[in-house]
Amino acid sequence: MKRKFVSLRIKIIFVFTIMCTFFFGIYGFFAYEKTQKLFSDQINALNQNTTMQMGQNIDFLIDQARDTTLLIIQDQRIFEALKNDGLKSFADEQLIFRSLNTYVGQKDFIHSIYIQGDRISFGTSSTENNITPEMLSRAKALKGYFFFVLDTLKVQSKGEEEVFSLIRSMNNINNVTETMGIIKINIKKSAFAEIMDIKNDKYSGINYIVNTQGEYIIGQENDLIDFNDTDFDIETVKDPSMFKIKSENTSYTLSVYPIKNTDYYLCNLVNDSLLFGELYDLQESIVFAAFIGLLLALFIMFLFDRKVLSPLKKLKKLLKEVGNENFGVHIDHNNNDEIGLVFDAFNKMSIKLDQLLNQVYQKEIKKKEAELLALQAQINPHFLYNTMEMIYWTSRMEKAIKTSEMVHALSIHFRHTLNQGDFLTTVANEIEHCNSYLTIQKERLENLDYSIHCDADLHDIPVVNLILVTLVENSITHGFANMEKNCMIKVTIEKEEDTLIYRIEDNGQGCDEESIRAFLKDSESTQAFALRNINDRLNLAFNTQDSLEFYSQIGKGTTVIVRQPIGGKYIV
Repeated sequence: MKRKFVSLRIKIIFVFTIMCTFFFGIYGFFAYEKTQKLFSDQINALNQNTTMQMGQNIDFLIDQARDTTLLIIQDQRIFEALKNDGLKSFADEQLIFRSLNTYVGQKDFIHSIYIQGDRISFGTSSTENNITPEMLSRAKALKGYFFFVLDTLKVQSKGEEEVFSLIRSMNNINNVTETMGIIKINIKKSAFAEIMDIKNDKYSGINYIVNTQGEYIIGQENDLIDFNDTDFDIETVKDPSMFKIKSENTSYTLSVYPIKNTDYYLCNLVNDSLLFGELYDLQESIVFAAFIGLLLALFIMFLFDRKVLSPLKKLKKLLKEVGNENFGVHIDHNNNDEIGLVFDAFNKMSIKLDQLLNQVYQKEIKKKEAELLALQAQINPHFLYNTMEMIYWTSRMEKAIKTSEMVHALSIHFRHTLNQGDFLTTVANEIEHCNSYLTIQKERLENLDYSIHCDADLHDIPVVNLILVTLVENSITHGFANMEKNCMIKVTIEKEEDTLIYRIEDNGQGCDEESIRAFLKDSESTQAFALRNINDRLNLAFNTQDSLEFYSQIGKGTTVIVRQPIGGKYIV
């Protein structure tokens, strides 16, 4: 019975839809709670750390102002003026004035300095200061410790200006129980604002400073809450802390940092409803999607794995078998979708590949056999004609005295050349063949010398026939033509790892390397026929490229290197 076709596309869309529902439902539900808590904790921790850092910066600023009071108390000129209840001269007054201005200039957050003794007072210019009886009494009661107040100064050409004043008594350094005067260092209110970097941001909140009564000293009051509307008492805060407070049914996160040695508090206020408003909007939809997604996703995932993923894993495994040249594999299935069509096509492909591979393999073997036999047949007449010509000239010159020796050498040469049609021979046979050829050539060329070097343990290695003698013949024919100097041929046979190497060197007239390489690649050229023949036979035998290396310099000689794999797979 024919199976009904159901598109894989429909299956994937269905699975994708369910998976999206699962993701935005189940994961979103749990992620919402976790994200809300994590987001809240991170924002609150960040704001608390920021508040603490700002508070520490304010503490450091106040400590610097306090250190300035210590320097002023130790100033000898000021000490003498307060002790003597007056200044000795106008010059002393100017020196003290410049000294105070120097302290102001060294600290850009200091607005001005004012010192008041029993009968004398002085300070920096352009500012009208006033120490009230309440300030004077409090400073003396603290016996050298300072206190901090918000004060208003009259500045020439600017009018009134609010500052924070650090006030303390100036005791005699030689008698600390003796009060010589009161020092007042006025700190710019803007210095605190710069540290706080006040801005309206729903994440970073609002930074401000209040006193113990909850009155705002620095801050935008229209953006802040009224502590009187809450049950929070800021006076109870002794250490940096974070609180959850409510005002007019709105929840806030409040970070408080008590400013050291003062009656002021640095606060950071974050409106929780603004912070989590965007998350609240998603809550209802996430809860609904979570329930639906949980039920459907688990069921669909099971079906998807069984109907889609498992067959594809099976196909992947069989494709690896095909990659390993195992073309007899087959898939049994009952799929009625695109996966079933792919499986059917795979089975047909596997059978067809197996058939084609066998056909191509047989054809290639026959083709290579034909090419190798044709190449070997081409080279045999080439040697025969050259050898017969040398016997002819030798007979004429020596009147047949050396004929027997040459005929013997010629017989050896023919025996190895014909080789009963065999494509392979041994290193020992190649050396014997080369020796017989050079014996004949030496009778023709009186100035010819040669040497053959080969270790005995290499003699039995199988090699391609007619390689060595062809290269030696090429050196004599082309390298020593019209040469009157001694002609030398050096043949070296050696082994490097799994490769047998022929190295044929001569001191002939050399040639142009690039031209020879070009002739080797041009199958239609009649030039460098012997070298191209060797290169083609070696490449066919070992299924390699460029088995022949050629190096030559004009006037200096030529070196030819042949590489043959030892124990390799011969394609013959």
